[in-house]
Amino acid sequence: MLIVVAASLGALLILIAQFTALYHVHSPASSAPIKTVGTGANHAWAPIPLALLAGVLAYAVYRDENRAALAALALLGVVVLLIALLGDLPDAHATGLVGSGASQYVEGTSTPSAGLYMETLGAILLLLSGGAGLLLLGPPKPSKTD
Repeated sequence: MLIVVAASLGALLILIAQFTALYHVHSPASSAPIKTVGTGANHAWAPIPLALLAGVLAYAVYRDENRAALAALALLGVVVLLIALLGDLPDAHATGLVGSGASQYVEGTSTPSAGLYMETLGAILLLLSGGAGLLLLGPPKPSKTD
């Protein structure tokens, strides 16, 4: 049951993260953020269907103790973790020029926000729940042939 709760929480965190800020861009001249980038918009909302699929898989684990669903949960966790670490993390720690020719360019630095942390935590929960579920479920039971 704990495996299902962890997987459901992971899916929910990934889904909520898509509608929160991924990072804020700051300039040395101002304490207020120049720009805020949403998590979902940064990678074309790709984790939303993954989070919904993880919710369906968590239900399959709850209903049938399905080994394939547990393996798929772990795989989804890896995919979302790769999106967060390879796609979002570099953007959340980037520096460079921000602005336009009309409004002048300024040096900007981005800092991670809640969306990055929620997305990463959700992915880790999926990975752990799938992996731990496979370990705790034990070896497959032999089928009875009549």
